[in-house]
Amino acid sequence: MTTALGALAAEDSPPPPPPPPPPLEESGPTTVESPSSGEWSVKGQDGLLDKSTGHVRQPMLSFFLGFPFGTGYGYSGYYGVFNFGLGARFYIPIVQEGFLPMLNDSFGIEFGADTIFVFGGFGYGLGFALGIPVEARWSFHIFPKLEAYAKLGIGLGLFFWSGVTPYPIFVANVGVLFRLNKTFYLRAELGSPAVKVGIGIAF
Repeated sequence: MTTALGALAAEDSPPPPPPPPPPLEESGPTTVESPSSGEWSVKGQDGLLDKSTGHVRQPMLSFFLGFPFGTGYGYSGYYGVFNFGLGARFYIPIVQEGFLPMLNDSFGIEFGADTIFVFGGFGYGLGFALGIPVEARWSFHIFPKLEAYAKLGIGLGLFFWSGVTPYPIFVANVGVLFRLNKTFYLRAELGSPAVKVGIGIAF
């Protein structure tokens, strides 16, 4: 009798609850980089407002195609109707952390040479000029891939046209560098004595 009652009680009891489902794999939220983060952030690493120290400024060899205008290159500007030139610069960083502690800046020296081909008007024919400038460059590292700078410099020019005529060169430029990778950069400059575009190779 007792066994029969126990069997009936077992039949009337509810079934046990099912086991809980296995935990789902957690995945982090998908993030999309915006212009205010990462390589386009003025507050991030290597941005304009990066106040940390220990930045590495690399020497750079650059090559330019330039279009002189005015009298910045002396007699070539006076006699020339259409001028263009090829130039090279070597940059040496001097003050790695710049002069403004609140900004990510740096300072260095560039020197090199410019060759200017002068196509004259009024029967002057073709001339040639050589410029040898030394320039001080103050750079502001706005984003990890973008740098803006200002340059001031002086130099010696030699104008070859019915003899050799020396003349002074005065440089006042603003420019930008855009980093393609760790080695190669695009460069552009605007000012006196020329508008220039070129490439830079960092070491």
